[in-house]
Amino acid sequence: IVFGRGDDGAAAGQRLAEAPSLGALVPHMRIAGVMGANAATANGEYFPTGEEYNGRPLFRKTDDDDRWLRYVTAGNWNQWRVSSTQRKDANDDKGFMYAVEREVQLPSEAKTWFVWAGSRWEQQKTVSVTSIPVPAQEAAHEERGGGGPREE
Repeated sequence: IVFGRGDDGAAAGQRLAEAPSLGALVPHMRIAGVMGANAATANGEYFPTGEEYNGRPLFRKTDDDDRWLRYVTAGNWNQWRVSSTQRKDANDDKGFMYAVEREVQLPSEAKTWFVWAGSRWEQQKTVSVTSIPVPAQEAAHEERGGGGPREE
């Protein structure tokens, strides 16, 4: 069973990675509509790393290795957040934005998001987190037994 694209830091590092406990192809995520001081921090595309984090896939922002979309269980929050590497490694409940909905499998299932506005949390109804399906070509390649890095 495979899911998502991983990023091993190499140019051809986009690969499908095994994650037996997740059991599905995990789509990429796109965050849009964040406004204010954390707009550039949070808006963008996030790819699955191939790692499981607190029982859910872990996503890294494509153009910023210090931004993560992760499932937070600290404090029994059980919700999705965008945070820094420091907060991810600490596995705490800090971040730049969070989903109100709890216990959802993927961040795209959450519809209500709060963003840190510098001095307080504010709900931003303009925020959307959408899934970008794994390209059919990659899924078909994996089903045929392919895998590992390859040129595209």
